[in-house]
Amino acid sequence: MAATLVGSLIAPSIAGMGIGIFNSPKEYDAIAHLARYVGWLMGVDNSFLPNGFRDSVRVLYHTSAALSTPDETTPILARPMIEDPSAWHYPRFTSLRRRIARSQHLGITAGFLGRGGMAALGISQFAVPWYPIIKLPINLLRSIDAILIPGGRERAARRGARSSAVFMRTMTPEAAAIGEAAHHITHHAA
Repeated sequence: MAATLVGSLIAPSIAGMGIGIFNSPKEYDAIAHLARYVGWLMGVDNSFLPNGFRDSVRVLYHTSAALSTPDETTPILARPMIEDPSAWHYPRFTSLRRRIARSQHLGITAGFLGRGGMAALGISQFAVPWYPIIKLPINLLRSIDAILIPGGRERAARRGARSSAVFMRTMTPEAAAIGEAAHHITHHAA
């Protein structure tokens, strides 16, 4: 449970640093506090809950080291994620944009996992981590804007909301209503 907790709440922040997305120290501590609170709600033993962001990195490292090595199911689970961009919806140049998106996907994976990690997932080890390299300076400038320049966090939030909306339409062209699957439960409970 602790590994899942820090893997889902802490690992994305660390991965973001690898492509130039930085937050303020207070924001990193807020992320760690969220991980601690969610872990407490889930019943994770207190000794596995992080006390600050640095400690959350320690917990992530220790839990990652304790996880078993990949088995025969690992490539089976990884393949659909790598192929996911092949089904995305683009209004123009669909085939080309899908190939570019898949290459971006593989580039990020290659940049973070390296050849050994790619081999463990059963993914082509010849992917070039071009996308993180291109995005790094752009993300660094955006991080500086968000952290240091007044109004930067609000600009980042607006840009993120626009990007998320475009990405959601790319993945599912029909409008997805968040929480719609549970609507009947809340409707009857009211």
